[in-house]
Amino acid sequence: MGGPALSLFQAFALAFAALSGWTHVARAANWPDHPVKLVVANPAGGSADRFGRLLGGHLSAAFGQQFIVENMAGASGAIAATQVARAAPDGYTLMVGASGPHVSVPLLSRVKYDPVEDFTHVAMIGGDTYVLAANPTLGVHSLADLLALARHSKDPLNCATPSANSLASIVLEQFRRLAGIELVYVPYRGGGVATTDLLGNQVSLAILPVANLGPMMRENWVVPLAVASRDRNPAFPDIPTLRESGFPQVTGEAWFWLAGPKGLPEPLVNALRGATIRALDSPELKRQFETEASIRRDIGPGAMGAFVAEEIEHWRGVMTDNGMNPTPPARSK
Repeated sequence: MGGPALSLFQAFALAFAALSGWTHVARAANWPDHPVKLVVANPAGGSADRFGRLLGGHLSAAFGQQFIVENMAGASGAIAATQVARAAPDGYTLMVGASGPHVSVPLLSRVKYDPVEDFTHVAMIGGDTYVLAANPTLGVHSLADLLALARHSKDPLNCATPSANSLASIVLEQFRRLAGIELVYVPYRGGGVATTDLLGNQVSLAILPVANLGPMMRENWVVPLAVASRDRNPAFPDIPTLRESGFPQVTGEAWFWLAGPKGLPEPLVNALRGATIRALDSPELKRQFETEASIRRDIGPGAMGAFVAEEIEHWRGVMTDNGMNPTPPARSK
């Protein structure tokens, strides 16, 4: 004997659900037939914007449709991430996933998305090393100089970060606590604006990606004190790491990848991942990475989601170990 027959409404609902799922797959076969929006969760001039524009041009050429970069700044990237998480998984709304909106922001504030489950994390683009740098008028030439000045200064020094809830803020706070110094944080809406104010001596210090400060360091317009990577940056081999400067626990790099809403069809994901890898292997992007001291990191097919989850847990541990209070894992719709 079979079970009770489905009502007409139940049968229609099941058929509609199945049809909805196949609709995105069918559309993927003709994708893209109009321009694709590539959301960047920061203002123009920052690392995410730079990676987005580098990749967007190559994807436009690969697929014969424009990949249009849309800067959607606000709430340290949470606004952009929320919009993309709620978009249809049809391949026409993508974003530059980043350590900010997908890692540090959910650890430092409550957001309306799950940074792992609400996205399809497609392919790694690249990474940036953080560098702690000073305006020359501060009169410091090494990390030891900075520590001596900060420990004897009547007033705490100010230090710019790319945004209020950036990964750089966590790295800086870990360093500050271990060093036993006081700093006044000055969060900006993007690394480009922070760079301008460091050059103009509106702030004495900044912790920003090397890609932002690299040209200024080459011209001696700012004084690099230490990088937060595990090893010295090949483009700037004379800058010591925080690890070798007495702070072995302090390491951190900002990562950027291609992402979209949850449920992107697998053929579309494979096509995007393949095109991203081919772009990164092109002589043009290899030269650009070398010039801007960017980091290449290969993540296997289907492993980007696990990478994001691991980054979140790593930085949750860093915050807990250093007396910071990470936001508990939560999801609000």
